Amino acid sequence: MTSPSAPPTISQAPPIRDHLPALDSLRGLAVLLVLWHHLPDDLFGPLAAAVGFAIRPGYLGVDIFFVLSGFLITRILLFDRARGASLGTFFKRRFARIFPVYYLTLLVVGLWQPGSYILWAALDLCNFYYAVEKTPFPRWSTLGRSPWRSISTWAGPSSCTR
Repeated sequence: MTSPSAPPTISQAPPIRDHLPALDSLRGLAVLLVLWHHLPDDLFGPLAAAVGFAIRPGYLGVDIFFVLSGFLITRILLFDRARGASLGTFFKRRFARIFPVYYLTLLVVGLWQPGSYILWAALDLCNFYYAVEKTPFPRWSTLGRSPWRSISTWAGPSSCTR
């Protein structure tokens, strides 16, 4: 018999599914809301622009992603804890999953538009770039939007543009 404070063993850990199909529709909705935010305001007429202004679809989509991420990460952490895995194991898996794609993206953008801002973005210090360089990140698209809206990993749509 185990004591009440002892962590459960692997055989006692509840089963976990890697994929929850019920969340796919929420993910799809979040993607559509974020894409809607990036469409030109006048594409579907003034009514669609007014509705978009009222519900702020990009922010709503990002909020849905944050809620889903929080739920899934908490679920993984609780499952790992029940299996007896350490928190370090979780962070190693997250690092191995996220950072290769992040740095590949920075490499591609750096080759496309070289500049010192790439180092700032690689270190996730784009807000300090303004203080040191006294200039916003470069803009080069025809819409006048910076690609850093897509690359910023932690902040809202205008985190690295002014």
